[in-house]
Amino acid sequence: MGHSSSAGGFTTLAVLTFKPNVFTCGASKFGVSDLKSLAEFTHKFEAHIKKKSKYLDIVFGTRDLSEKETLEIYEARSPINHVDTIVSPLLVLQRSIDKVVPPNQAELIVSAIKAKGGVVEYVLFEGWKTGETIKKAIEIEYEFYLKSLNI
Repeated sequence: MGHSSSAGGFTTLAVLTFKPNVFTCGASKFGVSDLKSLAEFTHKFEAHIKKKSKYLDIVFGTRDLSEKETLEIYEARSPINHVDTIVSPLLVLQRSIDKVVPPNQAELIVSAIKAKGGVVEYVLFEGWKTGETIKKAIEIEYEFYLKSLNI
């Protein structure tokens, strides 16, 4: 079982996508499913003049690459482009107001998994309320693990 939030949510999605037999299930909180989309619509903290994400450039080593090469890497490493390989149940938790990872990142992966008949649960928390969201997310995640692990 794997779980993480934000960039860690991407890691959970990536492991379920690229190493499908590692985890029995996974939970992605505010995770990135489409790197190209994130780079295009990211917030000021991660963006720079070239319309590329500084953060993504650092993480994926694309700073010195052409835009075409960068997009090829983003597409190759984006879980949304390889959703057919996800075989484990997935819980996706998302805030409706999230300036770092917008809700469309969750909606894309959830829709794609449902379309292929996969097992996915999606919970959208209203607003940006961190304290309440964390408590509720822990409860939901706990129940998801009990069910997914047959405990």
